[in-house]
Amino acid sequence: MSAAFLVLVAGLGSLLATSDRLNPTQAQYLAWFWASLALPLGIAGLGIHWAACVVLVALARLWCALLPRRSDSVGPRSVRTVGCGVAMVAGPALALGLDSALVTGNAPLAGAWDTVRAPALDAVPLELLVASLGVVTLLGPASNRVTSAMLAVVRSSDPGPEPPSRPVLRGGRIIGPLERLLLLALGTVGAFPVIAALLAAKGIVRFPEISQDSTLGSKAEEFLIGSLTSWSLACAGTLLLVASGS
Repeated sequence: MSAAFLVLVAGLGSLLATSDRLNPTQAQYLAWFWASLALPLGIAGLGIHWAACVVLVALARLWCALLPRRSDSVGPRSVRTVGCGVAMVAGPALALGLDSALVTGNAPLAGAWDTVRAPALDAVPLELLVASLGVVTLLGPASNRVTSAMLAVVRSSDPGPEPPSRPVLRGGRIIGPLERLLLLALGTVGAFPVIAALLAAKGIVRFPEISQDSTLGSKAEEFLIGSLTSWSLACAGTLLLVASGS
């Protein structure tokens, strides 16, 4: 439950941290308000030890504060965002391993969920529901920032010639989250042949564009790095949901 709680706090907080509709002051106020709500939720509702809950909320709050508000960040900020991506995976994994020591066992919300849930959701424990909400939110704008930052780090370290200017496409901001959520859904139901076909189809669709870049080779490199980063985040989310539902 502690890993699911950490992902939920970080996921909803990341929506505030990456929102372009909020100014920094508004985002900060809303982030602290969400953190103040998360503490009683974790302690009184999910049965997490109060000290562990404070640490988890603080870690999620720090993680969200380090996320940039713009996806086109470069330089040290991109390196920082890549570190956020590593923490996005390592933090819940560590909390999952220490779960027995962080949870008191008294979770009133779990009993309430068992009472009110529909018969079709009998196989869905509260931990899986909490983890699902957190993973879905994390695989949205926050993962876009991490993927874009990884590409920015690679571009800044490339000593080769500058690629020719080309129009900036914004479709990836929508395609990326949809792709990760689709991989998440397919992974949780064990549809691995469909996943393999989907990944292969993406490579086929991008092949004409990559094959035309025979001089610089930057398109192929960006495709591989961006795709592997995005797929890795989706894979980590899938593993967490599988562990939460077992």
